[in-house]
Amino acid sequence: MTRSELDLVLDGLPGSLPIEIKLGLQVGKADLLPLHRFLDNLALLLGLLVNWGERVAQLSDRVVQIPIGWW
Repeated sequence: MTRSELDLVLDGLPGSLPIEIKLGLQVGKADLLPLHRFLDNLALLLGLLVNWGERVAQLSDRVVQIPIGWW
């Protein structure tokens, strides 16, 4: 089993929302692995990746990128 870490998990009434925070502008497949493992292990539908990207974007079928300055 490979260990991976996740930066933040918000728990609430609709369920858990895993969040990975990256300092870079671009995201590679390896950056999504911790989120996908967590989503698979808990059968969750959505995870967020927060970074310095330029726009909100869907990075995979279950991961959405949210730029730090978006809100």
